[in-house]
This record gives sequence, structure tokens and C-alpha cells, in this order.
Amino acid sequence: MKKNLIRKIIDEGLKVNSYIIIVSRVFQGRFREERNIIFSISSGDYVVELLHMKVFFGRPPYYRPWIEVFNINNSILLGSQRINYFDSTIEDTILDFLASVLEPGERLFIEYYRDYETLKALEKGIPIVATRLGYKLLKRGFTWFKDWYYPEGFMEGNPKLQAEKPLSNNHRFMQLQSIYRELLQFINSTSSFQDRIISRAISRAKEVLEFLSKEIES
Repeated sequence: MKKNLIRKIIDEGLKVNSYIIIVSRVFQGRFREERNIIFSISSGDYVVELLHMKVFFGRPPYYRPWIEVFNINNSILLGSQRINYFDSTIEDTILDFLASVLEPGERLFIEYYRDYETLKALEKGIPIVATRLGYKLLKRGFTWFKDWYYPEGFMEGNPKLQAEKPLSNNHRFMQLQSIYRELLQFINSTSSFQDRIISRAISRAKEVLEFLSKEIES
């Protein structure tokens, strides 16, 4: 994990068009290596809570670092202006930041129960990388995914996607091959003439297959 980037966002925030994503609070987590960070978004005199983040800095050689994002505020009201988080430049900026912080073998967890399109796509059995959120994560270098739809125990919170960066080029190649096979099966077994969520998933799957065919063959 690139700790310097965590420190930088805490000190400086992130600029997104006319908005600034700021850290409004940092406090100790359950473990000495864990920090809870609350992000807000500001515009002029208005400041609204945006999301929560848990950052685990790792405990070598036993546990690798990970980041969890949850309590995402999709409907952001800044004065008279309302912004949706999902599919916005705000979300893309946050995902770009997370992808830049995490290194090979490190994990990202993102809560999705307020992300209607991703939630419904997963309920329909659509492959993770063909969902709205999974597709965005794949484009940012994550190649292994898991849907924590049924959290175990009492501490895991709401449903979330887990995404990991590959440990090596060999791992990346094998994981992309697995994704390719899964998407090919999805395309071949699914009709295009269904609802909007499935149609959008098919379009994403076709785009990913085209990209992966070049990656796997090269």
C-alpha cells in the first residue's frame, strides 16, 4: 500500500471539477494497523458526508493491506444542487485513487447495496466484471473478484464486492483467462432481448471480451 498517497489525501483532499473531496475525520480502528476515515464533499459553503473508508495498513508477513468503502451517499445535496455519486466523476475519482494506492495482491472491498444497477445485476447472476461496478474495477487493474452477498459472522456489514490486484503477470494472465471464459459463457447463454440491466451487462461483456482476446493472445 502506498501510504504516502493516504497521507496526501488526508492533508490535501481531492479536486473534482468544482468540488473538493476532503477528509473530515480520521480515527483508530479495531486493530493498531487500521484507520477509519470519513470523507466529505464540499462546494462553496456546503459540506456533505460522502462515504466511509477503513484502511488496514497490513501486518507483514501475515496480513496484506486492504481498504473497505461503505456508507456511500449516492444522493448528495449541496445547496440547491443534487448530485448522484454512482456513475459520476466523483465516483471515478475515488476509484482512481483507490487503484493508485493498492499494490499487487492487495484487496479492495466496496459496499454495493445502494448501487441499484450493480445490486440487481448480481441478483440476476450476471458475472461481476459485467456489472456496473465490477466493470469499473476491472478497467482499473483488478482481476480477481468475489461477491460477499452473505457476510459471515456479525462484523462484515452489508453486501460488498471484493476486488484484488494480481500478484504477478502470471496470476494476471490466468485470472483474465478465467474472466474470458465466464463472459463467453454468459454471452452465449443470454438473449440480448431482455431488460435494461442485462442489455447493459451484455454490452460491457462484449467490450471486455474484445479487450481480453487481444491480451490473452499477445
